[in-house]
Amino acid sequence: MCDYIDNKQRVKYWDIAKGIVILLVILGHIENMNPIIIVAIFSFHMPFFFIANAYFIKNYNIKEHLKRSGKTLIFPYFVVCIISAIICVNENISQVPNYIIFFRCIIDMFVGMSKISTRFTSFQSVWLVWFLICLFAAKIIYVALMKKIAKYPLILQLIIMLVLSVIGMLIGLKYAYLPWSLDVSLVALPFMWFEDSLHKYKIIENIRLSMYILCFIVWAMLGVTGFEIEMSMRSYPGYILVLIEAVAGSIIFIGISVFIEKKTEKLSKFLAWCGKNSIIILAIHCFEMRFYDWDVYIFSNIPFVFNCIGVFLVKTVLILLVTWIIVQLKDFKHYVDEVELTITCNDRV
Repeated sequence: MCDYIDNKQRVKYWDIAKGIVILLVILGHIENMNPIIIVAIFSFHMPFFFIANAYFIKNYNIKEHLKRSGKTLIFPYFVVCIISAIICVNENISQVPNYIIFFRCIIDMFVGMSKISTRFTSFQSVWLVWFLICLFAAKIIYVALMKKIAKYPLILQLIIMLVLSVIGMLIGLKYAYLPWSLDVSLVALPFMWFEDSLHKYKIIENIRLSMYILCFIVWAMLGVTGFEIEMSMRSYPGYILVLIEAVAGSIIFIGISVFIEKKTEKLSKFLAWCGKNSIIILAIHCFEMRFYDWDVYIFSNIPFVFNCIGVFLVKTVLILLVTWIIVQLKDFKHYVDEVELTITCNDRV
């Protein structure tokens, strides 16, 4: 899940890392999954996508990022929410008129709550795609802020990011979950600053094995002691510690992705495809979690019981199949558009 990157700008190991993490997102939502696995996944998976986005920030031009992120984050968010509204209308069995149901869903879309808030109780959650507008908001806030402070010393930049992050944490914990999860967007600023700074100085490309090992030790020790960041639930135990844990976990999976790219062509190709289409995968995952009863339509009709990993594999295969169909349709549309453009140009000649 990342802002738009054209084929010339794509960095394969980042696509691989995004592919791994989006699959871990699905795994983390499987019921009755081993708590150790859940803690490991949730310790870094959301922060990772903030970190991944920051890698591709080339400048601090607000208009450029508004346009690009609006197309690649806000547009798919609206599409998912509108389709969800139509499904809600179709499934409406209450006495409430359909147009009211649809109108409420559209209002919820514009408010963009991740969870029902203590102060914004009349708005429903938009489910998993809350993260898209949260990521959009974090990106724009970060770019606008860095436009002002980019020339400040790094330590002062970090202090500013941490102060805003603490403010966001306190808002979420003490006041309310904000529309568009703006409180979470503020919490995420240090993640974006960290990766943006590493990329500027080309540190991420030159990390040695010893650093990956150190990150693994830090990540494992903090995970074992019960630290786990859960941004949608505004859970930040130990604050600085969970920030460090999330960064360490993200670096580990970046390192794993670099290794996969070098060593296994087929696996790297598959995971890179997943990463490239991570927003579509997230959207399908959102739909199936919200509207599709797997037990009724699939698992209850099978004469044996799946364990958690089996359920994950079945869900993932079907989610990726639907994703593949959508990607093929998109590619076909692009092909048709190119043919039409060629015909138009030839006619003009």
